Amino acid sequence: MAEGEGAVGECTGATPLVFSIIGDLFSVENRVHVAVIPGMSMGIGQLVGQAMAGYIGDKYNWCAAEYDCTVVSRLALLLPCPP
Repeated sequence: MAEGEGAVGECTGATPLVFSIIGDLFSVENRVHVAVIPGMSMGIGQLVGQAMAGYIGDKYNWCAAEYDCTVVSRLALLLPCPP
């Protein structure tokens, strides 16, 4: 369980790094459009994660909710990056 919590924490700590890399890789004109992707994914992830954790935690227990959120987070790392 601790491994899963650590993986989620690492992704949270990388947020400033993501926007720094976007600033380095994209021009000023395109930077705004590209920065929307991680910004929206964080908001949508919080919304879906809270709803999912509440449902699963109520139906099973908090350990199952933590495990499921960790699995989803790790699967999200496999998504391809936009061009």
